[in-house]
Order: sequence, then C-alpha cells, then structure tokens
Amino acid sequence: MLATDQGESNEGAPLSYNCTFPALIDAWRSEWYNATNGATARNFPFGFVQLSVHGGLPCYGTTACYNRPTWGQGYAAIRWAQTASVGTVPNAAMENVFMATAVDLGEPSTPAGGPHVRDKQHVGSRLALAFRDQFIPGDGPFFTPGAIATSAIAEAGPAAGGSTVTITLRNLPPGDAPLLPPWSALGLEVSASTPASRLTGNDTWFNATALSLRGKGSLRVTSLLTRVAQVRYLWSDNACIGWNSTTQRRETATQYRCPLVTTAGLPVLPFLLDVE
Repeated sequence: MLATDQGESNEGAPLSYNCTFPALIDAWRSEWYNATNGATARNFPFGFVQLSVHGGLPCYGTTACYNRPTWGQGYAAIRWAQTASVGTVPNAAMENVFMATAVDLGEPSTPAGGPHVRDKQHVGSRLALAFRDQFIPGDGPFFTPGAIATSAIAEAGPAAGGSTVTITLRNLPPGDAPLLPPWSALGLEVSASTPASRLTGNDTWFNATALSLRGKGSLRVTSLLTRVAQVRYLWSDNACIGWNSTTQRRETATQYRCPLVTTAGLPVLPFLLDVE
C-alpha cells in the first residue's frame, strides 16, 4: 500500500499529524484486513512520500525561510510528523512502514500546485528501493531513505564567540568519506530554548554560522549562541528545489541542491535533535 503526498492539508496544525498519520495507516490496514476476511496481513507494508516543497524559491542565500517555531504552520513540521517525530521509519509507532524523501525533488511552479511534483521517476525509484531494503532479505543495501542524524553532542568549551555541536549520522554508503558536498550551513539551525518550548510555540531558532566535517558521519556545527539546547535541519517549506520546469530535468545547479547529500544520491533527512 502506498500513500503519496499525504499531509499537505494538515499544514495549519502539524503537531496533531503525529497521531493522525499513524492512525490513518492503521485504519487502512484494518479496512483491507476486514474486507478480505483476513486474507490480507493485518500489518502489511505501507509506504509514503515525505512532502516535497510548497512553491517559491529555495532558501539558499537567504535566511528568510527559516527561524520559525518547530510546530509552526508549514510543510517542514508535517515532514517531521509524518515520521511520528522520529525522523525516519520504521519506528515503534509506525511498524512495517517505509518511505521516500522528496525534499530535494521540488518544483517551484508545478501546474498541479503544492507538493505534487512531476519528477515521479525518482520518487517511485526511491520508494521501490526502500521497500527492497526493508522487506526483501539479501537485497541491497541501498541506504534509503537517506542519512539519518542520531545524536547532537555539545563540545567541551565554547568556540570563539559561540558554541559548537557535533552531530553523528548513520545509514551512510561506504564510499561517503565524508558526506558530499557540503557547500552551505544554511538549513542548519540552533536554539537555546528548552525542548519543552516546542510544544508551546515559544522556541526561538537561529541559523548556524558554520558547518564542517569531522570524519565519516560526523558534522561540526558552529553558532553564535553561548549555549545550544536543540539543533535541526531543513526546517523550511522549500529548503531544496531540484526540478527545473523549463528543461523538464532535475536541477543540478549548486544553489538548488540540499547542503548535505550522500553518494547514494539521497539528501540527509530532515532532523530535530536535543543537544546532549
């Protein structure tokens, strides 16, 4: 079973989608199970596509698209809620679920509007590979749905004029030594607000000032804050736009790429981490 572009109508209240999307998956499974008198597995594989973009231009070169509360209105929060606030699937709330990311497959002026991009080939390929990775023993690995951030640790002692956090990632292809490109720190944000402030909408975010690589699978994020409590990535409706409506091809120009891409051709997944 596949559900593509689910959640765009919920962008006004993304926090509740943490519950409603897993419930939707469970309801669909239940309907199929009951309608087939149990011939369909009750927990059959279910795949979805993370929302792409919502018009406009990519945010690189400007900070205007960032610095909003975590659960503010928009597609960024819905992407997170699509994973039950874990960042990837499967997880404890979404068993036997697989996904494809599309944050880098957006289109600024798609005729269909909203997240319905015309680059279906890459979306379909990513979904198929994610299914193969998860459900066909001995197949792959294809390192889908993308690189996953697992921890954010504050470095001992403040950096000059600010603070530094080390982020660790997993699900990287062997050839990544380290991640590619990166070419910008935009997309990475830091906050001194407590994690609890996210639920009240009182969290305040600032763009990181620098990004560097610390060996395979580690990122070093520097900011002007004296203390960092949270760090997040790609928290924008249109963080990366990768489809050219004029040429009908994927956009390869640097300014249209996500800052962090692996050699598997997949971006690092959006993430939100509490700093340890």
